[in-house]
Amino acid sequence: MIRVPSSLEEYEISEPQVEFIRHNENLTCSVTDGQTGERYVLRVHQPIEGFAATAQHSHEALEAELQFMEVLGQGTQRPVRNRAGR
Repeated sequence: MIRVPSSLEEYEISEPQVEFIRHNENLTCSVTDGQTGERYVLRVHQPIEGFAATAQHSHEALEAELQFMEVLGQGTQRPVRNRAGR
């Protein structure tokens, strides 16, 4: 188990259980809702040495990626927007 990222407070996830998956240009974790058992993947842009920051991580690029995933994600993985709809 790792420390629960403060960004999870922005989502409707109760008693989050977080497990580290990997870290390259993004910190990627598995998150399980402690009450419902529903599972999520949390990806946080947090670069480390050896990975170059690129324009793909601009706000506009990330929003476009979310919109693309929402269209493709019908019946499969889908992004979960936070309480503010972002």
